[in-house]
Amino acid sequence: MKNTLIIILILAVIGIGYVTLKPKQIVAPVVPPSETQLPESTENQNTTTNLTATTPSQTLGMKTYSNIQLGISFQYPSDWKLTEDSAKKQVTITTNDVAATFENGTYPTYSLNFKSTDKSFFAQPIGTKMGTFTYDENKMALLNDNQCESPTPFFNSSLQAVRYGGSLMSDPAYNDFAITTTNGVIIILHAEQGGVITDNLTRDIQKIANSFGLLNGNKIFVAACTKS
Repeated sequence: MKNTLIIILILAVIGIGYVTLKPKQIVAPVVPPSETQLPESTENQNTTTNLTATTPSQTLGMKTYSNIQLGISFQYPSDWKLTEDSAKKQVTITTNDVAATFENGTYPTYSLNFKSTDKSFFAQPIGTKMGTFTYDENKMALLNDNQCESPTPFFNSSLQAVRYGGSLMSDPAYNDFAITTTNGVIIILHAEQGGVITDNLTRDIQKIANSFGLLNGNKIFVAACTKS
């Protein structure tokens, strides 16, 4: 009987030791499907992503500007600056930078100025590097040295305008255009370049020109003598 108790005690001690020394099982927590992280696919492990830098004009949207006094409307990149005079008879949009500094001030890379006038603006011949321009009442068109001047697309866009002046030799370089309308108003467009025009900037200018429109049923007028 005594021996039997000793054997039982020995077995009990061995059992306790087994329970104590047995390694614990580590149960992985259950992760909800939405939080499960999948390993990256092998086809992405050895590839390099090429990031192309974009200018603000590529990433930002366009704003719409309408001016009843001028009778015009157009869109322009939201990272450009827009200013107008107190009477709202003149509006200027410029790139938001300083590209050059000259004796008479600082200039952005590009600017467009719109102002309205009438045919009396060309009542007296205006001499420019593009020729001498006058407005002919009978033909209702701008004449360049007595030859009817044909409107051409502004900056490869759908906007038809007569280039009547300007200079690529000045600092900054500039061009002047005249947009004749059916109600007799002439919109003078002054384009000024103070820096290098990039492809992105070219696209921005084309967007502005393509969005240009006249209000209250007014339309761009092309005289009969300029039509092909």
